[in-house]
Amino acid sequence: MGKADITSRDLNIFRILSSGPAQLVFIQQQLELFKRGKRSRRTADDPDDPESDRGEMPEKHEIKSRQIYLARRVLVVRLSQLKKSGLIASRRYRAMTGRGIFTLYSLTPTSRDILVLDGYAREHIRMTLPHKYGVTHELAVSDIVRSIKREAGAVHYGFSIKDENTLRSESKNRRGRFPDLLVTISIPRRQEAPLKKVLALEFDNSTEDPDYVVAKARGLAQKKKLPSLILCREPQRIEKLRRKFDELAKEDLRLMVFFSLLNDFTSKGFVGTKWLTIDGRAAEVIKNK
Repeated sequence: MGKADITSRDLNIFRILSSGPAQLVFIQQQLELFKRGKRSRRTADDPDDPESDRGEMPEKHEIKSRQIYLARRVLVVRLSQLKKSGLIASRRYRAMTGRGIFTLYSLTPTSRDILVLDGYAREHIRMTLPHKYGVTHELAVSDIVRSIKREAGAVHYGFSIKDENTLRSESKNRRGRFPDLLVTISIPRRQEAPLKKVLALEFDNSTEDPDYVVAKARGLAQKKKLPSLILCREPQRIEKLRRKFDELAKEDLRLMVFFSLLNDFTSKGFVGTKWLTIDGRAAEVIKNK
């Protein structure tokens, strides 16, 4: 498949995957939104049951479900063609429940370069497929990246991202500790040079020992002067981590570690998210003015 064979729909698939790996249903949902001329502001798990369908006649819903099924089959064929041409990578995973198999799709260096040639910023692109135990974590990181992109477009700040794999590949010490995302933000200011902030973003899936989380944040703060923004799924996990930081590193990391909920960040971004310090005080990471 040559460059001339790449369609505008293929480019949209590449854009959808530029934030990280995604499942088939998500790709299909986002393609439909591209078709309507708008991007998603949320990541619904299943496009077969949108809220707008409530109250439809059963016959109409059946027709629409059939259309979605046929469109999905067409998409599967196209993704298979793109994979054979080296433009898409994919891997199958077993669900954590042990029941069922699902596939994740990702960009390749070739499709990344095609996106860049089409004008997409290289520093906004990720390419990765997780190992079998890292799927949940990786999908959460991809959602975080999508949230940053949406907010950057709305608030008008510049940004670049490097994920853990990229940072590790660039480092001389590949066994070191790296954040899930290193985010560099450039915030425009009137009559002044843009304000630059470099932040280490961490998604905590409640699987790491709190002592390790503290040690990692301390290393990023002391060796690389990076503040750590830690996102958790549950308030209880935030409280557990805050207590551990308060016990082990309150004084040296008091202004270098911030906590919030994953769902809060993916819906509101840096500006609208409610951040907490180690001692439980509200904090602003990026001001909206």
